[in-house]
Amino acid sequence: MIWTNQPPPFALSNFYKSDVAALSLTKYHFDQVNPSSPPLPSRHNSSAAHHANPKNRSNFSPQEQKSHANPPLFSNSGRSSSTAMAAVLLLLIPLLLPSASLSISDADTLLLLKSSFRNPDPALSSWISGQPNSSSPCGQNQWTGIICYHGIVVGLRLGHLGLSGTIDVQALAHLPALRTVSFVNNSLSGPLPDFGRIKALKSLYLSHNSFSGPIPDSLFTPLHHLKKLWLNDNGLSGKIPSSLSNATALLDLHIEDNSFSGAIPNLSLPSLLAFNASNNKLTGRIPASLVRFGAPAFQGNSGLCGSPVSGLACPAPAREKSSTPASTVDPGPGTAPVKKDGGGGKAVRPFVLFSVGLFLFLLIIVAFAVQNRRAVIDRNAVNDRQKSASAMDGMGTVVVVPGVMQSSPPSVSPGHKRAGRLVDPAAPQEEAAAPCL
Repeated sequence: MIWTNQPPPFALSNFYKSDVAALSLTKYHFDQVNPSSPPLPSRHNSSAAHHANPKNRSNFSPQEQKSHANPPLFSNSGRSSSTAMAAVLLLLIPLLLPSASLSISDADTLLLLKSSFRNPDPALSSWISGQPNSSSPCGQNQWTGIICYHGIVVGLRLGHLGLSGTIDVQALAHLPALRTVSFVNNSLSGPLPDFGRIKALKSLYLSHNSFSGPIPDSLFTPLHHLKKLWLNDNGLSGKIPSSLSNATALLDLHIEDNSFSGAIPNLSLPSLLAFNASNNKLTGRIPASLVRFGAPAFQGNSGLCGSPVSGLACPAPAREKSSTPASTVDPGPGTAPVKKDGGGGKAVRPFVLFSVGLFLFLLIIVAFAVQNRRAVIDRNAVNDRQKSASAMDGMGTVVVVPGVMQSSPPSVSPGHKRAGRLVDPAAPQEEAAAPCL
């Protein structure tokens, strides 16, 4: 065996030539397998130089001098520590290089995908590796259905090959440059694979297969670059995933001839050019954002209504329905009438009734106060008139006669006294006697 002074390739390449661990491993390689080269400085080499000095061997026996003339590269303790260090470094390799240790080649990835099919051969007989007549997927004898660009797998065109089984999406996730996947017109079955793991995917053609079951609502959330999605002619069921709204670059969407049910989500896809959801079990109103695709895109769904489906109008929402005619309640003067619709104003009705009752209560209090005030004013006026009449009854009237002054009451009632005697008002009164001269 020929030894060279070059370090082992795995040490410097795998550790990127900058790790201390790689340098230590290289030193170990030099010391152990290349004894002809000058040893690296260490305490063992210093000890060996000390024993190799003839002056230091004078006290040893011939056998000991022979053994010390060619000392071992490592003592027992040094060999044990070096072995332990090498073992530790080997254990640290997967931690230092996770990407390098976990990555697999495109050929191995495609062979994993091939193993998920029940009958891959003879359609995929060219997919072989590790044999004399094998080649790489993008080599001169390119594998069947593989689309390459500058030696990198960018697409799978595996339609019309009679394949059955499932699709190993976990294997496809190891193809970071994958952009197009086509499995049209095969016999693949099971739930729809989680193609959301291939985030750079632009085209996905899975029509005319036997996929079944519901689609997870969040499956299309990471597929921001998806432009074409063909899922038609399968057995998919459940609701249409609302995460399709995240595929804002979508141009074609074909989901016809499945068993989708429920309402069509309001997909805000301004770039959408082709849409077909016919022959499903969809119900409800057609979203305004999809009306432009016309009636053929929605035919075969007896539960759909509204434009552009002709002859079937959508029922009015529940809040617009009324079982009783509308009526008007007048809460009182000065207040706008309150309209009752029999069904739509149930939440407002208690507040309106409370307001009307409070207004009526305040109105009654005001009327009572006004009436009480008027009664008080009238009573005070009567008392004032009575006091005035009593004061006038107690006052006399002074009559001036030449030479005589008499005092008489202002009014004479029947039977009252005048000048100390009774006076009959019906009898003529005597003229006053003339004064004596």
